[in-house]
Order: sequence, then structure tokens, then C-alpha cells
Amino acid sequence: MNSFEPKHHIVDFLFPLALFFVFAASAVMLILTASGAYRNTAAETEKNYNARTAMAYLTEKIRQGDENGAVFLDSFDGRDALAIRQAYNGASYTTYIYADEGALKELLIKDGTDATAASGKTILEVQSFEIEEVSPHLFRFRTEDTSGEPFTFFAGFKSEKGGAGQ
Repeated sequence: MNSFEPKHHIVDFLFPLALFFVFAASAVMLILTASGAYRNTAAETEKNYNARTAMAYLTEKIRQGDENGAVFLDSFDGRDALAIRQAYNGASYTTYIYADEGALKELLIKDGTDATAASGKTILEVQSFEIEEVSPHLFRFRTEDTSGEPFTFFAGFKSEKGGAGQ
């Protein structure tokens, strides 16, 4: 009797092995490509977060204090600052928003009180911060984040100048 025995060839072993390596190499390439895309997306998201956070914060502060000339440009401890004057319990207070030591800072002080720029609360890390009054109701803000990426935006207000702020 002649029994049938299958013959084993080297190809029976090499083909699945080669297929496995092609699959493994494809998976590694996919992971490397995805991680690069994720890294770029995360960097862009952080850059947009910093720029938009500064814009949203300043815009909201201006809108909150927008009454009778209470929003104006001023100088605080030798730095250009956005100033917002408000009255609490019969006393006048001013909020200063300015750049100091690589950060955008905010400080609320009672008018007539001495304070330094270092006393402010850090809002956001920035390399630079500039304010310019473009028209009587419009400010231009320029910020540069920690990576050196510039961002410019405009913020306006409705109230007339001359009241509490000037």
C-alpha cells in the first residue's frame, strides 16, 4: 500500500513568515505616521489655545467693564496696560492687564495704592504683549506666544470715553 504523505517545502514556512513581516512593518509605519500627525495636531492646538485664550480673556474683560469710559489704555509700573476702572462700595478700583516677566498678568488695585508689576496674577505665558488704540472704540492687541508665534486681534467697546477712565 502506498500512503499519501504531503511533502513539506520551505515555501510553506517562508510565505506565512514573509506575510507576518509585511503586516508588522505596515503596522509600525501606520503607528509612526499617526504619532507624527498627532504631535503636529497637539502643537497647533496648544498654539491656538494660547492665542484664543488671550483674545477671549481680554475681550471679556473689556465687555465686563464697558461703561462710561471705564476702559482705557494706561501705564502701570512702566508697562503699557489695559486699564478697567470700577467702583465697589464707594471706592474706585482699577484692573490692569499687562505683560511682565514673560507672562500676561492682571492686577486689581484700589486707586491710589502703590503696587508693582510683579504683584499681578499670571494669566498666560507670552513673549510679548502690545496694545494700541486704533480708534476711539477699538483696541488692537498683539501677542507672541512662548514659541514666538504672533497673534493680532481687535476688541471694541461701546461706551463713551471720558467718564471714569480719563
